[in-house]
Amino acid sequence: MSHSTPPGGTSWRTLAGPGAVFLGAAVLTASVAVAGAGAAGPGPRIPVAADATTTAIARGARLLDPCSVTADRGRVVDATLVERTRVRVVDPVGAGRVTWQAGRVLAVATVPGQCPESIVDADIDQITVDRLTGAPVPDGSAELEQLPAGSAGPPERARVDRRGLQYRFGPGVDPTRDYHYFDTATRADYPARFAGATQIGGVPVFRYVVDLPERRVIRPAAGFDRPAEGRLVRPAAWFPGYRGDDPTAPVTAQLYQSGHRTLFVEPRSGIVVKTDFRRDQYLRAGQYRLDYASGRFVSDDHSVAAQLAAARAINDAHRLRVRVVPAITGVTGVIVLASGGWLIARRRRFRPRPAGSADPTGPAAGGSRS
Repeated sequence: MSHSTPPGGTSWRTLAGPGAVFLGAAVLTASVAVAGAGAAGPGPRIPVAADATTTAIARGARLLDPCSVTADRGRVVDATLVERTRVRVVDPVGAGRVTWQAGRVLAVATVPGQCPESIVDADIDQITVDRLTGAPVPDGSAELEQLPAGSAGPPERARVDRRGLQYRFGPGVDPTRDYHYFDTATRADYPARFAGATQIGGVPVFRYVVDLPERRVIRPAAGFDRPAEGRLVRPAAWFPGYRGDDPTAPVTAQLYQSGHRTLFVEPRSGIVVKTDFRRDQYLRAGQYRLDYASGRFVSDDHSVAAQLAAARAINDAHRLRVRVVPAITGVTGVIVLASGGWLIARRRRFRPRPAGSADPTGPAAGGSRS
């Protein structure tokens, strides 16, 4: 069968070699570009689908017995406190931003005596952040919903302006700079200072320390005389250590907070793997000071393991996208490029001679030996 090409035409064999060279070069260039961009970039973006629950436990904490609020005298007891926070992604989300909704509950794990009250404090926070930096987006959602403890009253929402990070850092944490951290209890931003690197479970993490100076705890005033709303009015004699002439005189105490928080951050993903914080909340009115909920809270082992697994999953997916896939496509590009070169060389070697041309391996044209 003849594979001759019509005059002025081009066969697929003629185009196969150059086409393969072009395709291989294009694939190789693209793989190098993707790999280079991934290596130079900050890391993976914050996912648009996430749902994580973490738990921090304070053993040997000091707690104002909830049932003593309505008694003749306040009573502070030893207790184990548990703070549980669930963070999940909600609408709106987009290519450059994501919205988190975080529900937090501070509860008594060991209820003192027969007091049925177990919820100390609870709130729901919603914030829209940039997927690269983790910082709040100025025109995004920023609401804090306080759930009054110990009352049947409705929750109250308030828009809270902030610039500090909250539930995780942005990808590619920079140890040469400080960040800001937002505290929901006082509704204020505080510096988060780099304090060195360490390892948790064999994974390198950065330590950031946040100092919380004494500041009034802000709670929506929903008309309930409860400590969780930031104030408490009781007769002077209710406060332990009362000294005065009129034990029935009303005394208004305000809830304050101080302490410090250490965040252990996996730098590539920005996930906060572990928290270790000392938080002292207390009622203060003049000479009177009474612990409300004070203790050292540390992430439990299950939370740490889950956060480490989440960081590994994000980093592995990013590594697959910017390293493994470009490597595979790069090798494929080299193979296609080499195949194209081989086809071109083969085509030139076995190119058909024009009609009437001399055979270069035979006798010289136009001559014969007698």
